[in-house]
Amino acid sequence: MKKLFTAVAFIILTLALIACSNQQSLDGDYYWISDITNELAFSINDGKGNLHIGESDGFTVDEKDGTFKLFGSQVVDHTARYTYKDGVLSVDVTGSKGEYYKKGTQAYKDALKKYGYKEKG
Repeated sequence: MKKLFTAVAFIILTLALIACSNQQSLDGDYYWISDITNELAFSINDGKGNLHIGESDGFTVDEKDGTFKLFGSQVVDHTARYTYKDGVLSVDVTGSKGEYYKKGTQAYKDALKKYGYKEKG
């Protein structure tokens, strides 16, 4: 009976560990890819973001609330909700909501192919 209990407990803990390790990190470079552009939009590292488009200087990420807090000398501080799934981050960082592709993901590669771009080094 002890062996059965130990085996079941081990399986449950292993599954919990696997589930926790599958959480997707937001850290990385995000590209705006469309029929008119393929450019680096922003980068995220340890909860802080640097914008390469728009008028904000940067942002902080609150993964618990699913928000970006944008700041900068040219804009009023602004909080924007985001969603992230399978390498695509949807958020309003420029005045309208857009989809941004995380470099290195399948979604990024598919968007490049769809719009006829080659991967940037």
